[in-house]
Amino acid sequence: MKKQFVYTLLVVIFFLACIFTWALIGWDYLHDGVPSHHLLARKNLPEISNWWGALFIPLLSAVLLYRIKKRVGTENDIQFIQIWKSICIALLLALVYGISISIAFMTKHSDVSGLLFLCLFAIAIFLPIYRSEYYLGFVLGLLYTFGGVLPILIGLILVTISFILYKYVRPIFIWLVTKLGLIKK
Repeated sequence: MKKQFVYTLLVVIFFLACIFTWALIGWDYLHDGVPSHHLLARKNLPEISNWWGALFIPLLSAVLLYRIKKRVGTENDIQFIQIWKSICIALLLALVYGISISIAFMTKHSDVSGLLFLCLFAIAIFLPIYRSEYYLGFVLGLLYTFGGVLPILIGLILVTISFILYKYVRPIFIWLVTKLGLIKK
């Protein structure tokens, strides 16, 4: 029963991501037209239309939600529910973080949005933000401001760097802090 609820939740998350993306593109189309964004906000680099988000956000959502479901596997009921609670919390935290970056950028506080983005590298040493739930939440949080494709590309680079930081730099960091006697094993 609980597992069926979780799988239903995955389907709901998928459809919410699709509906939000398509509603945003529809709103843009009916008002000022669907915008395009230059890579790295530089006019000499190619423009990417937000129309691509109508295809890539649902595709990304389906792939990431499938990966989450596959990663959790078939645990016993207590572990299963605990894991899914942590996944939902991670998705929501990443969504809020992405929204925070978007709000800072839209309100012309580029120094704050830049700082929030750089803080992700420090966070990546302590949390596995390379996981699918973090990536999906982050992309959805940036969707309104940056369209569908740029957050996917930015998130992909971030996921790669955060994987390296968590898997390879974190053990060195923990070893160093342990050797200095700041924490005990």
